Amino acid sequence: MISKFSVKKPYTVIVAVVLVIILGIVSFTKMTTDLLPSMELPYAIVMTTYQGASPETVETTVTKPVEQSMATISNIKEVNSISSENMSMVILEFEGDTDMNAVSLDMREKLDMIKGYWPDEVGNPTIMKLNPDMMPVMVTAMDSDKLSNTELSELINDKIAPSLEAVDGVASVSSTGLVTEQINAIISEKKINKLNEKIEKALNGQFDEAQNKIDQARAQMESGKNTLDAQRTKANTQLAKAQTALTDGQLSLAQKEVQVTSSITNLKVQKQSLQTSLKTLKNRSPRWKNRQNKFRMQQQRCSLRLRSKN
Repeated sequence: MISKFSVKKPYTVIVAVVLVIILGIVSFTKMTTDLLPSMELPYAIVMTTYQGASPETVETTVTKPVEQSMATISNIKEVNSISSENMSMVILEFEGDTDMNAVSLDMREKLDMIKGYWPDEVGNPTIMKLNPDMMPVMVTAMDSDKLSNTELSELINDKIAPSLEAVDGVASVSSTGLVTEQINAIISEKKINKLNEKIEKALNGQFDEAQNKIDQARAQMESGKNTLDAQRTKANTQLAKAQTALTDGQLSLAQKEVQVTSSITNLKVQKQSLQTSLKTLKNRSPRWKNRQNKFRMQQQRCSLRLRSKN
């Protein structure tokens, strides 16, 4: 069929071949090479933090609910998990023809449904899709005969790694296997016990001294309280005596007041009686005066007689 068409229309075939060659040359000149072409791997990772939790707590509280929720997503092939201190990691493997963008949306919806049941210490889960861009493009090992491991580590952190990060096109540089200096203090349990005994003795002595002071202060308070009670009793007794004396004085004063009142009443009665007698005497005064005169005259006569006889 094609051979007959080519024989019948050779010019058309020639033109088509020339066009294909031209397009091939143009495509070849425009095509760029890539060491790591963009690829979408059927893997996803769910990472969740849980501060202050042990691996067992992380597995029970976070990892298992995430595994059960992710197992219901379509096209899931395998589910693996790693529970460590403060961190939960669930690795999901899907079928090769799975649309990872759509799957990521389904994963987010499932996680939003279960994270409401987690404690406040649990962070928001993070979804990561694996692709070749996450893998390092170059790995370099360094060694030195003149520098120690510590000095070489400092050189890498201070100079080499920053220089590589400054290169155009480098996203990040990470270093592993570096040596850092640290001081390990090993504590002697015997010395710590002896020190604790000294501290305990000193504290016990201070506690005993403080207890003695407290007891003395308590005794002084009791003595002062007894003295205050005695003074209060004495004052109450004196007050009672004073009140009794005041009551007796008031009674005596009332009795004397009654007596004075009675005496005044008697004097008034006597005064009235004397006034009545005086009136009576005034009415009888002329007669009385006559009798007195007669009596005087008789006395004079008697005296004259006596004189004459003598």
